[in-house]
Amino acid sequence: MPNFGQVGHQSYDSVTVEDQLVGSQGTPGTDGTAQSITVYMNSWSSGDECKCAIYLSDSGFTKVGETEELTTGGTGWKTFNFSEPKPSIINGSEYTLVAFGDDSSTTVDYWPSNSIYLRKESATYPNFPNSIAVDGWDTNLYNNAVGINCTYLTDESEPSFYIANPNSGKLTFLGGSKQLKFITK
Repeated sequence: MPNFGQVGHQSYDSVTVEDQLVGSQGTPGTDGTAQSITVYMNSWSSGDECKCAIYLSDSGFTKVGETEELTTGGTGWKTFNFSEPKPSIINGSEYTLVAFGDDSSTTVDYWPSNSIYLRKESATYPNFPNSIAVDGWDTNLYNNAVGINCTYLTDESEPSFYIANPNSGKLTFLGGSKQLKFITK
């Protein structure tokens, strides 16, 4: 499945996600449906709450969707899934992917970058703001990146499962969202 955002990780320093949205931007190469956000956690204690969200940067940072909340803890790459209805994403639009948590020991790594911007905004966990003013982001760490990316399905990559029964002429739909049109003679 394709993804966008920061798929690499470098360790330069870390920043807490306690009561603040922390992340970086990315641009998908095709239209699709977001499935999950994966973020590199520097530190995360089991039991501490964390979740992620996606904001459409092109529309003044409007929230498009948020993931499940996890309390698993650990370090390294952690994946947070979107629930239904999953957010649609638009080819060529810039999105900001953020992590958000409830404890100061929950941190993400960041590293210097001249073309990617670390975005950080205060909020009270667990409520993501529906939108953020363009000038609302803290710019103190602006020329830095966070290891965070979004995996998505394109129309071509979306799985659909069908079982055909040639004896009855019936087709049973097991998953996916494509619609079939049956023509009978």
